[in-house]
Amino acid sequence: MAKKATTTVIVSMFGLAAALTSCSGMNEETSMITTDVNKPLSMLMMWYGNDVLSPVKQQLIQEKVKDKFNVDLKIQNVDKNDYDNEFNTALMNGSNPDIVWMNNVMTRQAAYSGVLLPLDDLVKSSPVWSKMPKEYFADSTYNGKIYSLPQQIQAPESIYYRVDWAEKLNIKPPTNPDELYKMLYAFAKKDPDGDGKANTTGFTMEGNLSRTGAIWRMFLPAAPRKLALYLDSKEDTIKSAYFSSTEMKKALQWLRRGYADGVLDKEWVLEKKKTAEEKFITGKTGAWMMGADMISPRYDKMKASFPNVNITSIPPIIGPHGSNYVVRAGYSSNYVILSKTQDPVAAKKVLDYLLGPEGTMDTRVGIEGQTYRVENSQLQWLIKGEDKYYDPGSILCSVHPLKLPVPIPVLEQNLKAVEGFKMEMNTNTLYIPQSVRASSKAADFEKLALEYIRKIIMGQSPIDQYDEFIGEAKKMGLESILKEINEIYKREKKWAEEK
Repeated sequence: MAKKATTTVIVSMFGLAAALTSCSGMNEETSMITTDVNKPLSMLMMWYGNDVLSPVKQQLIQEKVKDKFNVDLKIQNVDKNDYDNEFNTALMNGSNPDIVWMNNVMTRQAAYSGVLLPLDDLVKSSPVWSKMPKEYFADSTYNGKIYSLPQQIQAPESIYYRVDWAEKLNIKPPTNPDELYKMLYAFAKKDPDGDGKANTTGFTMEGNLSRTGAIWRMFLPAAPRKLALYLDSKEDTIKSAYFSSTEMKKALQWLRRGYADGVLDKEWVLEKKKTAEEKFITGKTGAWMMGADMISPRYDKMKASFPNVNITSIPPIIGPHGSNYVVRAGYSSNYVILSKTQDPVAAKKVLDYLLGPEGTMDTRVGIEGQTYRVENSQLQWLIKGEDKYYDPGSILCSVHPLKLPVPIPVLEQNLKAVEGFKMEMNTNTLYIPQSVRASSKAADFEKLALEYIRKIIMGQSPIDQYDEFIGEAKKMGLESILKEINEIYKREKKWAEEK
């Protein structure tokens, strides 16, 4: 409930922001007018998430921005969990940030309210952005205008597996659920680690079903999280996979069989991200699910214990609804410029640098010679602790054709392995926040679904018991919530077409 209230506060503050825009007295023609042309222009940026931009990189980037644009850029580096509250506070206390991060729902609302600065002229005049495919800007375009710049080609959550185990057992990469099950069964029963003990399982997953979409989507159009929403493109209607009874039962049968056979780790219901990952890294299980772009640190840990280890992702498995690997359709960075910024031209220059090729390397890797160097084909960190901020996957998944300072074969191979994944609208993220009833009830539906799913997988309830859950979901009003969400969807679609 607190999160819903926070979103409401943010939306209500857009009226204040719009008022500030009209009072700023600045536009692109009066840009860069200050009382002292040599005095740097002050600008505030709210950075979303402190897991990439280290304090050292932040300082170096601020120095570079001052040298390039004569802008004194203050960066407020905010933890993702605290961002909404910090953003609200900044608006209410008059901090007036220039560049901020907004989720897609907020960006849409802000764009139609006139609170954001369009970037069309920047895109058109840039040798970088103007050459990008139009679809890269689709999720940041509202009312025919572009409000954010593309940054990332999303990588899907995929099924990592022990290639060395499969090769030892003479198993080829699986292409369907049955072949996947046979491989995982062999991992559990045929002593793949060669220690002569029956101490391995086929796979494990987190007890709250996080990062398990690759399993469910072999059978279903969406994973059983939140309201399990998906867009039925044939009927142009948002539906819930909770009501896909026949397909859900097939998925549950697959998982139930795995649990009974010891293919699925018996402790899965207790697993959290850390413990599930630990079992894969320590060789206790042969498969586990994680973002395809995040494989290299796991491989490095495993290599230390298993010198001959080989891991990669299972190629996409095509089910009745397409690839089981799915990412949110969209490339936008979600960084936007508020229209009340003191100097629109300077703000665009700063955003252009930060999200362009140079800034992407500076923020995601660092600055060669200052934070790192390459020596004997090895990446050497010049400042202690900088390695924990390095995310090579985000470099290779950038919309820019970037190269790593030092190649990482396991990562490049893994990203190639998942090619063919599907991009689709994230209906849960887009539409649940826009419905008060959906926002307040989503957690209840997920909790109830998880109770039924856990018992069925563990053999405590028959598979047909799932129909009881559907009955309970209907009593709780899921059908009427779907009707409300579809009204929002149709209204927004009509609004966009009229604009």
